[in-house]
Amino acid sequence: MTLEYLTGSREVVDLYPLFSMACGDLFIIMKKIILLIFLTSSVLSLKSQCFVELGLPQHGCIGYFGYDTINIGSNLMLTSGTPPFTYLWQANYVHKVGSIVTYLYASDLLNDTTLSNPEYITYYDSVVFKLTVTDALGNSCTDSLLVFNSNIQTHLTYLTPSILYGDSVYLDFTPNLFGGIAPLDYLWRPNHGLKDSTKDRGFWAKPDSSIAYYLTVTDSVGCTATAPPLYFVIVNHIGIDENELNNQVKVFPNPTKGIVNITSKDLHIEGMSICNVLGQQVYFSSLFQEQIDISSFPEGLYILILETNKGVVRKKIKIE
Repeated sequence: MTLEYLTGSREVVDLYPLFSMACGDLFIIMKKIILLIFLTSSVLSLKSQCFVELGLPQHGCIGYFGYDTINIGSNLMLTSGTPPFTYLWQANYVHKVGSIVTYLYASDLLNDTTLSNPEYITYYDSVVFKLTVTDALGNSCTDSLLVFNSNIQTHLTYLTPSILYGDSVYLDFTPNLFGGIAPLDYLWRPNHGLKDSTKDRGFWAKPDSSIAYYLTVTDSVGCTATAPPLYFVIVNHIGIDENELNNQVKVFPNPTKGIVNITSKDLHIEGMSICNVLGQQVYFSSLFQEQIDISSFPEGLYILILETNKGVVRKKIKIE
């Protein structure tokens, strides 16, 4: 581009470089504006998104003596989004017992479906929950969580093998703990007289005095349960038959509401104790008491153990 004008002499001035410089500056400014708009919109877009992560599956432990309290969503991670947030848990669970079918929903399984980590109040083998999180701008995000339970149960069967002092007995009855998530670890207590205390069954015992063996099981997810004693091993020091000894002791009334009377004609009772079905000693006396008041004990089954001059006598007592 040129411009001609008179300055006393004819001159030609080229304005192209000036125009090119102005256009170049304008282009750079426009690029900066566009970049700023892009970055701003990206930040706003990121802030408007919602991301939720519930983590790994959660589990609880159920057993004969109760169950764990599970708060689902305890590992919840929420990133981005604009607070405050609202939460909604959903589930569709079909429970079948024979021909009876029951449909359960999150409101049947949780104490509050609008909390970030509600309590799981009804326990089934496994349930998949869906969580929807909504932020203040109406943006939503979802994730799912598997909640499962390990169920370890017990039965109250027990055996009372009788041996002479110095003898051994082979214990091979079916364990009174079952269920859980395999593999299982077994531990018998007390381990006095046991050749192997970590087998589920089929092991030798050689106690030098009468003893109650009970089992604790731990499964692969860490759930544990302890059963009442399965084996009450009677050790007789002079070889008198267990039934003969038991017949020489009378315990009445049985069942009882609290007072127990004990009589024996031919035995000298040197000490006495009472254990509950967990094998825990709840009463002990180094002297013989003809009458015991156990009215403060909870209702249930107990074992009265009498140490006599001819061996150990065991009697079941039921408190009603």
